[in-house]
Amino acid sequence: MLYNHIDNLKYELGLDMTDISYPIDSKKLAKKYCKNVHIDEIAFPSQYICGILYKGSNSTSIALNANREKYQQNFDCMHELIHYFFHDISYCQLMCSDKSIQQDSYIEWQANEGAAQFLVPYQLFIPKYLELEKKYAHSNWEDDSIEELAQYFNVSYGVISNRINSLETEIFQYKKGQSINSLVVLSKTKAISLGLGDLKVKQLYCKKCLNVVNKHINYCPICGNNLNKRSFFMANKREGAGFMIYKKEIETDKDNKVTKCPRCDNEEVSYGDYCKICGLELYNRCTNYETDGYGNMIGGCGEACDSNARYCPICGSKTSFYTMGILSDYTSEKDGSHNIDFGITVPISSPDDLPF
Repeated sequence: MLYNHIDNLKYELGLDMTDISYPIDSKKLAKKYCKNVHIDEIAFPSQYICGILYKGSNSTSIALNANREKYQQNFDCMHELIHYFFHDISYCQLMCSDKSIQQDSYIEWQANEGAAQFLVPYQLFIPKYLELEKKYAHSNWEDDSIEELAQYFNVSYGVISNRINSLETEIFQYKKGQSINSLVVLSKTKAISLGLGDLKVKQLYCKKCLNVVNKHINYCPICGNNLNKRSFFMANKREGAGFMIYKKEIETDKDNKVTKCPRCDNEEVSYGDYCKICGLELYNRCTNYETDGYGNMIGGCGEACDSNARYCPICGSKTSFYTMGILSDYTSEKDGSHNIDFGITVPISSPDDLPF
């Protein structure tokens, strides 16, 4: 597998997966391990030309685009080093013209992914990313963790963003408690083929209680925070991986009716809206409504909410389960684990995971 080859190379070069080795300076690495290397910075006419490698029998030349920032050059140089260490480039020389750049797309993909794993190894990146997302969970700025990671690994914002996107299935595994050294590393193509393509590391959540929320609701159902309220252009919701999952411990059917009375545990609840033993309404309903003399709802909200909702997501009023003590205050719930069932337990190979 591609990442195994990269990790083996790092081991042979005396680098490890701890903070001691990072950030890696790819130019220094080239000067130390490439044969008679010469590195030049040239102002290429196009931003699309990041670097060029010449690998001769007695010498090596690397040209980097002087118009790119130093942290961008760090990745570009590492890209060329992956070619140097692993590829026979004699048969696929880079062809440049005024209109196009002709490349072997497969080895370029390997060089990009290899450079990403070398400079930003998933074994170090994933724990740090989730640690920073938790640190900045209440922040007004969604890019704090990405910017800090870019500085830490000395790469661009784009490299970190691409890393998050390509490692989504691995991040989910780690969030579920899988150890970093036993993650099943999947390519994006393989993840999609397994039906995991819709997994999203980043979710929209309430900045107050960190509950995942729907973009169409007005209030957080867990803490009652007004999600549409803004102050000084700062919203009460943000997108990121620092969210919590508040579990729905009270089971309901598709209509949000409980399958067992949460107060007296009566299981005969298929008929009627109230428990025949203790009289509890079998829906966790918004308390903002009026009834006529026969108990029929005639005004207000009265939304039938999720079983873990303390507040109505439509009007922000307290729910019946919360006011009656069936649900405790959200601050008493400490479980921040993700409840997605990620059922991968064995390594899986894929055609695009072939070694060099």
